[in-house]
Amino acid sequence: MPTLSVVLLGAWHVHARDYAEDVLRHPDTTLCGVWDEDEVRGRALAENYGVPYISSLDAALADYGADAVIVTTATADHERVIGAAARAKKHIFTEKVIAATADERDRILGVVLANDVRIETSLPRLYHGYTEVIDRVIDSDVLGFINYVRVRLAHDGGPAGWLPARFYDLAEACGGAITDLGCHPLYLVDRFVRQDSLPRVRSTYARVQDRGVDDNSVVTLSYENGVIGVAEASFVTGVGAFGIEIHGERGSLLYGFGSEELRVTTEQSARQVYQLLPDRATAFERFVTAIHSREQDHDNLRVASRLTDLVEASNRSAHAEAVQI
Repeated sequence: MPTLSVVLLGAWHVHARDYAEDVLRHPDTTLCGVWDEDEVRGRALAENYGVPYISSLDAALADYGADAVIVTTATADHERVIGAAARAKKHIFTEKVIAATADERDRILGVVLANDVRIETSLPRLYHGYTEVIDRVIDSDVLGFINYVRVRLAHDGGPAGWLPARFYDLAEACGGAITDLGCHPLYLVDRFVRQDSLPRVRSTYARVQDRGVDDNSVVTLSYENGVIGVAEASFVTGVGAFGIEIHGERGSLLYGFGSEELRVTTEQSARQVYQLLPDRATAFERFVTAIHSREQDHDNLRVASRLTDLVEASNRSAHAEAVQI
């Protein structure tokens, strides 16, 4: 297979380095440059990997022979940057979310699909081994009708000081803990409830550090058949940062919350520990495969598109009037 040249568009996101490493590790890709409108930030990342810093977005798309780009700009810049890349016929790997609103997402995807380029959104927990095991447990019906799904993801980036201040800038980030970190609980909850219809969404957002966006938040998803999903995200929590619980009429599943065991308890049997499967191909690996196969990764695109609906509804709900008791 021919080697694909990749330009990194943006050093805004904390995962920009992770994706640069993905490019360097993959046998079919090479990193050929870094662009960022913030020269200090962009040049530092470029120098770290020994590639050119590119001062112009137009040059990044026209002058470096890129087959594909990785978009790790501020979320607010996604439409402009992804749109420019698509019109330049570059395949696009993007940090989540594609966009914070459905209107913006639709405009982005319209340009992408009109130019027949591949797009992949970084939704890494879809492809982790525990997700596949949980899918198998759900599909086996050992839990019976599932009526409650909760996923929590949290880190200590706020109090520990490692989360950049730009993540608290509403204009750039388009939201806080739910819009960034909370994407993972949202798409996992929505996957595990196995419902096609979009849920009713209710949110509670808190600002523990009072820095402009939510940093400790809960979203409740209510589906037509009575299933309740709960997605939680926090920038101000350390221990027990990730966990999944799923409850059905005949049993319950727990994963994480300080344990690497995936545990299932049913009315017929005591707790059973399931062996985790290896992680599947990463989102970036799927992206490279999609480019070579000339086929869109429709499953990733479907989940990423639906995720925008969930994030937008969560943010809108958080601003609805609460009742003070």
